[in-house]
Parts: sequence; C-alpha cells; structure tokens
Amino acid sequence: PKSGGHRRDEVMLSIRSVRALLRPALGALRTPPWGGSSGAAPGLPTWTVPGAATQLGGVRGRKTWELPPRPKDDELPIGSLEGVVCSTKMDKSIVVKVRRWREHPRYKKRLAYDRKFMAHDEYEECRDGDLVRITPCRKLSKRKHFMVQKILRQAPQLNF
Repeated sequence: PKSGGHRRDEVMLSIRSVRALLRPALGALRTPPWGGSSGAAPGLPTWTVPGAATQLGGVRGRKTWELPPRPKDDELPIGSLEGVVCSTKMDKSIVVKVRRWREHPRYKKRLAYDRKFMAHDEYEECRDGDLVRITPCRKLSKRKHFMVQKILRQAPQLNF
C-alpha cells in the first residue's frame, strides 16, 4: 500500500489546480465594491499619524476606528430590532429592551420573553420609554454591537 504522503500530495495538487482555474474569477471578486484599489472605504480602519490627537478621543499614535455609517431611515437591515429604551445613564449608550414571543411546544401558549441589548446613541437623543429601531454594526465594546437607526415613537414627557 502507498504511504499517506502520496495521497496528500495528490490532494494538494488538485487544490492547486482548482485555485489556478478560479484565479481570474477570484481576482474580479477582490476589487472593492466602492471602486478602485486605493483609498479607504467607509467602515474600514483609519490610521492616525504618530503624535497626532485622534478625532474620537483615542490615545495619541494608536489606531482608531470610524463609526460605521448609519443606515437610512427607510432601510430595514437584516438583524434590526425594535424595542423600548430602558436606560440612558451611560455616555452615548442606551439599553433597549426587546420583547419577543415564543410558542410553547406542547401547550401552544404564546409566551413573552424580554432581552436587553446595548446600543450606541451618537447624539444622545433617546430618552427612557422611547420606541426605537436598532441595527447591528461592528462590535463597539464588550457588550455593544448595535446602533440606533431611528426613534419610532417618543415617550410622553411628564411636566410636574
């Protein structure tokens, strides 16, 4: 019987031949969607010059990231959620409670369950009780990977 090395070489040869056949198609896929090969695209990292202060308040000379672009109000991105703001005590961050419904497998009763998500509120325009739509974005902190897209309904203000 042949040793295991020969079989591995045959497999590697076939992978190399497939790559060689697909190389022209892969080259077309590598061109960025914003066109051209130079220039930063929205959402990609921006590097700071050593010694220069960053616009996002980062440490001097370290890489900083731009915020992802905010989706348009009429778009409904995949993974967007609607919920009620339950905390605005943090700086540029809110906590949104999203209510979902699940049917019990045996008794077929609809059960409500809530989950809280942290979201980025760049302009600090949300208040407790607002109904908001949040959309997923890149990870902004340990628990924050959503940003506010739109305030759907503002909470009533109580004047005492």
